[in-house]
Amino acid sequence: MGVGSDDFESMDILDADDVPLYSQRYKKNMEADIVQFVPFREFRNNPQELAKQTLEEVPGQLLNFMKKRNIVPLPANEENRRRIQQNLSRQRSLGQSQKNARQFFEKRKETFM
Repeated sequence: MGVGSDDFESMDILDADDVPLYSQRYKKNMEADIVQFVPFREFRNNPQELAKQTLEEVPGQLLNFMKKRNIVPLPANEENRRRIQQNLSRQRSLGQSQKNARQFFEKRKETFM
């Protein structure tokens, strides 16, 4: 979070929302950034929006991490296990996009907030 009136251009670069970070060491674009930069001055009078903007990328990053490692959440009971299996089968057959995942978590965030 950027606090103050300084120019936070270098933080925007690290955030990499517009242009992916490039690794000189590995000579390739990085798969993800590890920064979600939010200028406090833009949201200081709206704590809900400040929290929303600050946490915006977390659900997608968690999903990507889990998918890359083929980690499936443990079901709380048999019905949830069956539902998870059905959703996974449906996703695989439809080739669910990251956009759908973002929409899913956007709804969850709105409900949560």
